[in-house]
Amino acid sequence: MKVAQQGWRKSSVLLAAAVAALGLVLTWAWGASVDIEPPAAPGTMQPGYVYDGGPVVTLALKNYTCLPRAEVLVNGEPRAVFGKRYVTVPVSGGDLLAVDGSFYTHPLIVTVMDASHGVVAPPVGRTVEVNGSVTALGRVRLTGEQP
Repeated sequence: MKVAQQGWRKSSVLLAAAVAALGLVLTWAWGASVDIEPPAAPGTMQPGYVYDGGPVVTLALKNYTCLPRAEVLVNGEPRAVFGKRYVTVPVSGGDLLAVDGSFYTHPLIVTVMDASHGVVAPPVGRTVEVNGSVTALGRVRLTGEQP
């Protein structure tokens, strides 16, 4: 027998095969019970909100890649979290945009990265520094609205 010629004992080969099979079974069971793709950050969109193609504003963290406890507030209500560097939130004319960084003790720099067609304010490029509090970016103004 080839196994005996290489100096392997049959019991060693069987034990190695059993350990490998157990490893495969455990790997399969673990993979079946764990989501491979991470879920979206909690609160990234207002519950029940369905994007209708309306105006949006994209905000960006300038000094961090993600801060999942920093929230974007629209009219005082959490609308998104910075689970990634960029966050896009739906807005309407007159909405007050703010960032709640009260969880963090270090300053956060947030800028208006982009705004959909028709959003006049807050202007693209507006930057605020959030120092452990809620800091407003400004009221949303759409084209044709009075300031």
